[in-house]
Parts: sequence; structure tokens; C-alpha cells
Amino acid sequence: MCRFKSAIATQSGEIYHDPFIDSHEDIIELHHIHNGGLRPRYTPIEFKADGEDLFDPDKYRLVFDAERPDWADDDWVVRVTKKMGSIIRAMIITDERKVLSGGCYIFGPGAVIRRVIHGRIIAISAKANLHGAHLEGANLEGAYLYGADLRGANLQGADLEGANLSGADLERADLEGANLRGANLEGAYLYGADLRGANLQGADLEGANLRGADLRGAHLERAYLEGANLYGAHLERAYLEGANLYGADLRGANLQGAYIGNSNPPPGWEKSSDNRLMKQKASA
Repeated sequence: MCRFKSAIATQSGEIYHDPFIDSHEDIIELHHIHNGGLRPRYTPIEFKADGEDLFDPDKYRLVFDAERPDWADDDWVVRVTKKMGSIIRAMIITDERKVLSGGCYIFGPGAVIRRVIHGRIIAISAKANLHGAHLEGANLEGAYLYGADLRGANLQGADLEGANLSGADLERADLEGANLRGANLEGAYLYGADLRGANLQGADLEGANLRGADLRGAHLERAYLEGANLYGAHLERAYLEGANLYGADLRGANLQGAYIGNSNPPPGWEKSSDNRLMKQKASA
């Protein structure tokens, strides 16, 4: 995913974009931007920032996604940059909002968010408060959520694929059925979180605290769980094939029926004929 704003800019400086679309081709089709076979008078652009710079419109930079046209002189770049900056400023929220519907948002320092309905979230500052927020089904694909406060948040069915949740606080968050494929959850705090049926394939959970978390039926294939705290976690019928559990704390964890494929069972567990875990019988 781009970081983050895709748009089409015309020679006259008009900007075409959509809060939910990153594809330039789709933006062209959506807005019917065609030249009837003539030489194009528009160009695909990106307005990019990374990490903490996402919260400051002045830190964004204009990037051409194709060869820079001859007509895109320095004055044109200044005008388009100013317009793109205004678009980003309109997305940044730094105050309290009880309900937001649709649209694309960046929750900056000071933001207090209670509910987002059918929205897209690009970034959440560690200084924003989304404690207990309702974000069911929200689009957070590739979002920057480093250190975000999402304690008790409802993220049922949310799309967090490839999101950066490193160090985020997700204590007792509801992530049932959420898509966290390839997400970075290194050092995240997931104490008591509900991750039933969540997709965590290839996710980085190194050093994450999953104590008492409910991971029943979760997909953790190829997940990186080295040094993770899974004390007392529920992993019944989870999918753990290829997962790295080196140094993970599995004391009191329930792995009954978890599928591990060709992987070796952890200490205290053995594998059934269908490659599922069962508690190792005590020696007579």
C-alpha cells in the first residue's frame, strides 16, 4: 500500500482522488478521466509520508508515479502540493468525535474516537484515545498503529492486513474474525484479547503479550511468536503449522486440537494421526 494518498492531477492542477481507492487506474475510470487517444494531460501522483510524519501534512512529499510530464513545472508542483496538503489536513482529527461515518481518517495526537462506521483508517497516534472504540469491520489495511491505545476496542472483522501494531495496547480488544495477515505485532499488549478465528498468518508477534488471550480457531500459520507470552492462552483448534514458538511461554495454555502439520509438538504435547495436538499422557 502507498504511504499513502494516490491521486490523478491534471495539467490545469485539478485533483481527482477517492478515500477508499489507491489504484490510479481505478481513479481514472471512476472519474472518467480520458483524453480520447490524445496525449495525456494528467499524471498519476502520490502524496507520501511515513511513520510519525503521517500526522503532519507539511512533512508529506509529492511523488510522480510515472515519468514527470514536461508541463509539470515547479509552479505546478507547488500548486498541486498545496492542494494535496489541504486534502490531508481534512483527514486529520485531533479532537473528540463520537461518530464518524465513511471517509478516510488519520487520528492524530489528542483525538478521542468512539465509533467509526464503514471508514478507512490510515494511522492512529500513540497520543490518540481509542479506548473502547467501535471499529467493527473498519479498513485498517497497512495502517500505522505504532503504540496505539486500542484497549477494549471492538475490531471484529476489521481488516488489519499488513498493519504496523508494534507496541500497541490491545488489552481485552475484540478482534474476532479480524484479518491480521502479515501484521507487525511485535511487543504488542494483547492480554485477554479475543482473537477467535482471526487470520494471523505470517504475523510478527515476537515478544507480544498474549496472556489469557482467546485464539481458538485462529490461523497462525508461519506466524513469528518467538518469546511471546501465551501463558493461559486458549489455542484450541488453532492452526499453528510452520509457526515459530521458540522461547514462547506456553505454561497453562490450551493447545488441544491445534493443527501443526509437519511441525514438532511443543513440550508436554504430542501429535495425533491427523497432525493435531493432544496433551501428552503422564508416564506410568
